[in-house]
Amino acid sequence: MRLVSLDDSARPYSKFPVEVGSKTGTAQNQGTNPDTGKPYDDFSWYVAFAPYDDPQIAVACLLFEGGSGRYPTPIVREVIGEYLKLYNVQ
Repeated sequence: MRLVSLDDSARPYSKFPVEVGSKTGTAQNQGTNPDTGKPYDDFSWYVAFAPYDDPQIAVACLLFEGGSGRYPTPIVREVIGEYLKLYNVQ
């Protein structure tokens, strides 16, 4: 999970005062929308915790029909960023 936070897709974490562990994901949704008869989009999820070496916060976000795992990422980053500022985590 640490490596996910260090790759290019997690560049905004470079502004954080601590390292973050995280993972994106997508889960297939086999259901069909009864209103349209079309298949639902996939679920997308993202989990993260910080600081990596001494976790104080963990956040998970699951978006129903979120499509790609990248969509919940900014939500989780915002929550962790606000926590780090609020509690002055260094």
